[in-house]
Amino acid sequence: MTATLDWYGCATFRLKTQGLTLFLDAYIDRVPGADGPPGASADDIEDCDYILVGHSHFDHIWGADRIALRTGAKVIGSYETVRILANAGVPEDQLLPVSGGETIPLGSGVSVEVYPALHSCLWAGYDDQNPSFDCLGDKHVDYFARRACESDLLSGLGKLSADIDVHMRRSDQGCRGDGGTLCYVIATPEGRLFFKDTPGHWSGIMEKIDADVGILAASGRANVDGEPIQGALNDFLVSEAEFLGLKRVVLCHHDAWLGPIFPGGNVAGIREEFAMRRAGCEVLELEYVDGFDVFSGLMV
Repeated sequence: MTATLDWYGCATFRLKTQGLTLFLDAYIDRVPGADGPPGASADDIEDCDYILVGHSHFDHIWGADRIALRTGAKVIGSYETVRILANAGVPEDQLLPVSGGETIPLGSGVSVEVYPALHSCLWAGYDDQNPSFDCLGDKHVDYFARRACESDLLSGLGKLSADIDVHMRRSDQGCRGDGGTLCYVIATPEGRLFFKDTPGHWSGIMEKIDADVGILAASGRANVDGEPIQGALNDFLVSEAEFLGLKRVVLCHHDAWLGPIFPGGNVAGIREEFAMRRAGCEVLELEYVDGFDVFSGLMV
Protein backbone atom coordinates (compact mmCIF):
# COMPACT_ATOMS: atom_id res chain seq x y z
CA MET A 1 0.00 0.00 0.00
CA THR A 2 1.57 3.29 -1.15
CA ALA A 3 2.30 6.03 1.40
CA THR A 4 1.43 9.46 -0.01
CA LEU A 5 2.25 12.93 1.24
CA ASP A 6 0.25 16.11 0.55
CA TRP A 7 1.70 19.52 1.41
CA TYR A 8 -0.79 22.17 2.57
CA GLY A 9 1.81 24.93 2.84
CA CYS A 10 3.99 26.17 5.71
CA ALA A 11 4.89 22.97 7.60
CA THR A 12 1.54 21.17 7.32
CA PHE A 13 1.29 17.82 5.55
CA ARG A 14 -1.19 15.00 5.20
CA LEU A 15 0.29 11.51 5.24
CA LYS A 16 -1.79 8.57 4.08
CA THR A 17 -0.36 5.15 4.86
CA GLN A 18 -1.76 1.67 5.57
CA GLY A 19 -5.34 2.96 5.56
CA LEU A 20 -4.53 5.71 8.11
CA THR A 21 -4.67 9.48 7.57
CA LEU A 22 -2.26 11.59 9.60
CA PHE A 23 -1.87 15.36 9.61
CA LEU A 24 1.57 16.67 10.46
CA ASP A 25 0.73 20.09 11.93
CA ALA A 26 -2.66 21.58 11.08
CA TYR A 27 -2.15 25.14 9.84
CA ILE A 28 -4.12 25.25 6.58
CA ASP A 29 -6.03 28.58 6.62
CA ARG A 30 -4.12 31.44 4.99
CA VAL A 31 -4.34 35.19 4.71
CA PRO A 32 -5.29 36.61 1.30
CA GLY A 33 -2.27 36.63 -0.99
CA ALA A 34 -0.45 33.80 0.74
CA ASP A 35 0.72 30.68 -1.03
CA GLY A 36 -1.36 27.56 -0.60
CA PRO A 37 -4.24 25.59 -2.07
CA PRO A 38 -6.95 28.13 -3.06
CA GLY A 39 -9.74 28.28 -0.53
CA ALA A 40 -8.35 25.48 1.64
CA SER A 41 -9.37 25.51 5.29
CA ALA A 42 -9.11 23.21 8.29
CA ASP A 43 -12.92 23.25 8.22
CA ASP A 44 -12.82 21.27 4.95
CA ILE A 45 -10.97 18.26 6.38
CA GLU A 46 -13.34 15.29 6.67
CA ASP A 47 -10.94 12.39 7.21
CA CYS A 48 -8.18 12.22 9.82
CA ASP A 49 -7.07 9.61 12.35
CA TYR A 50 -4.14 11.39 14.03
CA ILE A 51 -2.63 14.87 14.14
CA LEU A 52 1.04 15.31 15.10
CA VAL A 53 1.82 18.87 16.24
CA GLY A 54 5.47 19.93 16.22
CA HIS A 55 5.01 22.95 18.47
CA SER A 56 2.36 25.34 19.74
CA HIS A 57 2.85 28.48 17.63
CA PHE A 58 -0.23 29.49 15.64
CA ASP A 59 1.29 28.61 12.27
CA HIS A 60 1.50 24.97 13.36
CA ILE A 61 -1.34 24.28 15.80
CA TRP A 62 -4.20 26.48 14.54
CA GLY A 63 -6.76 24.22 12.89
CA ALA A 64 -5.95 21.12 14.95
CA ASP A 65 -8.96 21.71 17.21
CA ARG A 66 -11.38 22.00 14.28
CA ILE A 67 -9.99 18.92 12.53
CA ALA A 68 -10.08 16.89 15.75
CA LEU A 69 -13.64 17.94 16.59
CA ARG A 70 -14.91 17.26 13.07
CA THR A 71 -13.17 13.91 12.51
CA GLY A 72 -12.57 12.49 16.00
CA ALA A 73 -8.82 12.41 15.33
CA LYS A 74 -6.42 11.96 18.22
CA VAL A 75 -3.82 14.69 18.65
CA ILE A 76 -0.23 13.98 19.64
CA GLY A 77 1.66 17.00 20.95
CA SER A 78 3.34 18.76 23.84
CA TYR A 79 1.56 19.42 27.12
CA GLU A 80 1.11 23.03 25.97
CA THR A 81 -0.48 21.85 22.73
CA VAL A 82 -2.83 19.65 24.74
CA ARG A 83 -3.72 22.55 27.07
CA ILE A 84 -4.63 24.78 24.12
CA LEU A 85 -6.74 22.12 22.43
CA ALA A 86 -8.51 21.13 25.64
CA ASN A 87 -9.42 24.80 26.13
CA ALA A 88 -10.78 24.77 22.57
CA GLY A 89 -13.14 21.94 23.46
CA VAL A 90 -11.29 18.88 22.16
CA PRO A 91 -12.24 15.91 24.42
CA GLU A 92 -9.50 14.65 26.72
CA ASP A 93 -9.67 11.14 25.27
CA GLN A 94 -8.54 12.56 21.91
CA LEU A 95 -5.44 14.22 23.40
CA LEU A 96 -2.13 12.37 23.78
CA PRO A 97 0.42 14.58 25.60
CA VAL A 98 4.09 13.73 24.98
CA SER A 99 7.48 15.26 25.72
CA GLY A 100 9.89 12.91 23.96
CA GLY A 101 10.89 9.30 24.43
CA GLU A 102 7.44 7.85 23.70
CA THR A 103 6.50 5.33 20.99
CA ILE A 104 2.83 5.32 20.08
CA PRO A 105 1.34 2.44 18.03
CA LEU A 106 -1.25 3.73 15.55
CA GLY A 107 -2.32 0.40 14.12
CA SER A 108 -1.76 -1.40 10.79
CA GLY A 109 1.96 -1.68 11.48
CA VAL A 110 2.41 2.09 11.84
CA SER A 111 3.89 3.76 14.91
CA VAL A 112 5.17 7.19 15.94
CA GLU A 113 8.41 7.79 17.82
CA VAL A 114 8.61 11.13 19.67
CA TYR A 115 11.84 13.07 20.31
CA PRO A 116 12.65 16.45 21.91
CA ALA A 117 13.74 19.16 19.48
CA LEU A 118 14.38 22.92 19.51
CA HIS A 119 12.72 25.90 17.87
CA SER A 120 14.63 28.16 15.51
CA CYS A 121 16.34 31.15 17.12
CA LEU A 122 13.69 33.86 16.74
CA TRP A 123 15.92 36.31 18.61
CA ALA A 124 18.80 35.94 16.11
CA GLY A 125 19.32 37.50 12.69
CA TYR A 126 19.00 35.50 9.46
CA ASP A 127 18.31 35.93 5.75
CA ASP A 128 15.82 33.51 4.16
CA GLN A 129 16.65 34.87 0.71
CA ASN A 130 20.23 33.68 1.07
CA PRO A 131 20.41 30.36 2.91
CA SER A 132 24.10 30.12 1.96
CA PHE A 133 24.93 33.22 4.01
CA ASP A 134 26.98 32.57 7.14
CA CYS A 135 25.07 34.11 10.05
CA LEU A 136 27.37 34.90 12.95
CA GLY A 137 26.94 36.26 16.47
CA ASP A 138 23.81 36.45 18.63
CA LYS A 139 25.25 33.84 20.98
CA HIS A 140 24.73 33.71 24.76
CA VAL A 141 21.67 35.99 24.62
CA ASP A 142 20.00 35.66 28.01
CA TYR A 143 16.49 34.37 28.67
CA PHE A 144 14.87 37.77 29.20
CA ALA A 145 16.36 39.30 26.04
CA ARG A 146 15.24 36.28 24.02
CA ARG A 147 11.69 36.50 25.33
CA ALA A 148 11.51 40.23 24.65
CA CYS A 149 12.68 39.80 21.06
CA GLU A 150 10.25 36.95 20.38
CA SER A 151 7.36 38.92 21.88
CA ASP A 152 8.18 41.94 19.72
CA LEU A 153 8.33 39.75 16.62
CA LEU A 154 4.97 38.10 17.16
CA SER A 155 3.16 41.24 18.28
CA GLY A 156 4.54 43.15 15.30
CA LEU A 157 3.03 40.77 12.76
CA GLY A 158 -0.52 41.97 13.37
CA LYS A 159 0.45 45.59 12.76
CA LEU A 160 1.60 45.03 9.20
CA SER A 161 -1.74 44.90 7.36
CA ALA A 162 -5.46 44.70 8.11
CA ASP A 163 -5.69 41.16 6.70
CA ILE A 164 -2.82 39.92 8.83
CA ASP A 165 -4.18 41.69 11.91
CA VAL A 166 -7.49 39.81 11.54
CA HIS A 167 -5.65 36.56 10.86
CA MET A 168 -3.43 36.95 13.93
CA ARG A 169 -6.38 37.66 16.20
CA ARG A 170 -8.38 34.70 14.86
CA SER A 171 -5.45 32.33 15.24
CA ASP A 172 -4.40 33.51 18.72
CA GLN A 173 -5.18 30.58 21.01
CA GLY A 174 -3.06 31.84 23.88
CA CYS A 175 0.05 29.76 23.30
CA ARG A 176 2.83 30.13 25.86
CA GLY A 177 5.71 30.20 23.43
CA ASP A 178 6.45 27.10 21.37
CA GLY A 179 5.40 24.89 24.27
CA GLY A 180 8.37 22.57 23.85
CA THR A 181 9.28 21.64 20.29
CA LEU A 182 9.04 18.00 19.22
CA CYS A 183 10.06 15.94 16.22
CA TYR A 184 8.66 12.63 15.09
CA VAL A 185 9.55 9.50 13.19
CA ILE A 186 6.57 7.79 11.60
CA ALA A 187 7.55 4.15 11.14
CA THR A 188 5.57 2.38 8.40
CA PRO A 189 5.96 -0.96 6.62
CA GLU A 190 7.30 0.99 3.61
CA GLY A 191 9.88 3.11 5.41
CA ARG A 192 10.61 5.68 8.11
CA LEU A 193 9.52 9.32 7.73
CA PHE A 194 11.08 12.02 9.94
CA PHE A 195 9.10 15.23 10.59
CA LYS A 196 10.36 18.43 12.20
CA ASP A 197 8.61 21.76 11.58
CA THR A 198 11.34 24.23 12.63
CA PRO A 199 15.14 24.25 12.19
CA GLY A 200 16.48 23.34 15.62
CA HIS A 201 17.84 20.20 17.27
CA TRP A 202 19.80 18.60 20.05
CA SER A 203 22.83 17.02 18.34
CA GLY A 204 23.05 14.14 20.79
CA ILE A 205 19.45 13.18 20.06
CA MET A 206 19.64 13.57 16.29
CA GLU A 207 22.64 11.29 15.98
CA LYS A 208 20.60 8.45 17.51
CA ILE A 209 17.67 8.73 15.05
CA ASP A 210 17.51 7.09 11.63
CA ALA A 211 15.02 7.62 8.84
CA ASP A 212 14.65 7.19 5.09
CA VAL A 213 12.81 10.42 4.20
CA GLY A 214 12.94 13.65 6.20
CA ILE A 215 10.63 16.67 6.23
CA LEU A 216 12.92 19.56 7.21
CA ALA A 217 12.10 23.23 7.78
CA ALA A 218 14.02 25.54 5.44
CA SER A 219 13.48 28.92 7.07
CA GLY A 220 14.92 30.86 9.99
CA ARG A 221 18.13 30.89 12.03
CA ALA A 222 18.91 27.31 12.94
CA ASN A 223 19.23 26.35 16.59
CA VAL A 224 22.00 23.91 17.52
CA ASP A 225 21.95 22.75 21.13
CA GLY A 226 20.36 25.99 22.30
CA GLU A 227 22.49 28.52 20.41
CA PRO A 228 22.09 30.00 16.91
CA ILE A 229 24.13 28.30 14.23
CA GLN A 230 27.38 30.04 13.41
CA GLY A 231 27.08 29.42 9.73
CA ALA A 232 24.46 28.94 7.05
CA LEU A 233 21.06 27.27 7.04
CA ASN A 234 22.35 25.10 4.19
CA ASP A 235 25.00 23.65 6.48
CA PHE A 236 22.44 22.90 9.16
CA LEU A 237 20.08 21.06 6.81
CA VAL A 238 22.85 18.92 5.34
CA SER A 239 24.04 18.07 8.85
CA GLU A 240 20.51 16.94 9.75
CA ALA A 241 20.39 14.72 6.66
CA GLU A 242 23.75 13.26 7.66
CA PHE A 243 22.65 12.62 11.24
CA LEU A 244 19.50 10.83 10.09
CA GLY A 245 20.99 8.99 7.12
CA LEU A 246 18.32 10.42 4.82
CA LYS A 247 17.90 9.34 1.22
CA ARG A 248 15.31 12.04 0.45
CA VAL A 249 14.53 15.48 1.94
CA VAL A 250 11.19 17.26 1.59
CA LEU A 251 11.49 20.97 2.38
CA CYS A 252 8.85 22.93 4.29
CA HIS A 253 8.19 26.35 5.83
CA HIS A 254 9.93 28.04 2.90
CA ASP A 255 6.81 29.24 1.07
CA ALA A 256 5.00 32.59 1.34
CA TRP A 257 2.77 31.26 4.11
CA LEU A 258 1.80 34.68 5.47
CA GLY A 259 1.55 36.59 2.23
CA PRO A 260 4.02 39.38 1.38
CA ILE A 261 5.32 39.54 4.97
CA PHE A 262 7.17 36.24 4.41
CA PRO A 263 7.74 36.13 0.64
CA GLY A 264 9.28 32.67 0.73
CA GLY A 265 12.87 31.54 0.95
CA ASN A 266 15.37 30.97 -1.82
CA VAL A 267 16.16 27.25 -1.66
CA ALA A 268 18.55 27.10 -4.62
CA GLY A 269 21.52 27.33 -2.27
CA ILE A 270 20.18 24.40 -0.27
CA ARG A 271 20.08 22.25 -3.38
CA GLU A 272 23.64 23.28 -4.26
CA GLU A 273 24.93 22.42 -0.79
CA PHE A 274 23.34 18.98 -0.90
CA ALA A 275 24.75 18.38 -4.39
CA MET A 276 28.26 19.13 -3.10
CA ARG A 277 28.13 17.36 0.24
CA ARG A 278 25.41 14.70 0.02
CA ALA A 279 24.80 14.04 -3.64
CA GLY A 280 22.92 10.81 -3.01
CA CYS A 281 20.17 12.59 -1.08
CA GLU A 282 17.28 13.89 -3.20
CA VAL A 283 15.96 17.37 -2.23
CA LEU A 284 12.33 18.14 -3.09
CA GLU A 285 9.94 21.07 -3.00
CA LEU A 286 6.48 19.57 -3.31
CA GLU A 287 3.58 21.15 -5.11
CA TYR A 288 0.52 21.75 -2.96
CA VAL A 289 -1.68 18.69 -2.34
CA ASP A 290 -0.09 16.59 -5.08
CA GLY A 291 -0.21 13.12 -3.52
CA PHE A 292 3.55 12.57 -3.56
CA ASP A 293 4.64 8.92 -3.24
CA VAL A 294 6.88 9.27 -0.16
CA PHE A 295 9.10 6.21 -0.47
CA SER A 296 8.90 5.68 -4.24
CA GLY A 297 12.21 4.57 -5.75
CA LEU A 298 14.01 4.24 -2.43
CA MET A 299 15.68 1.06 -1.25
CA VAL A 300 14.46 0.94 2.37
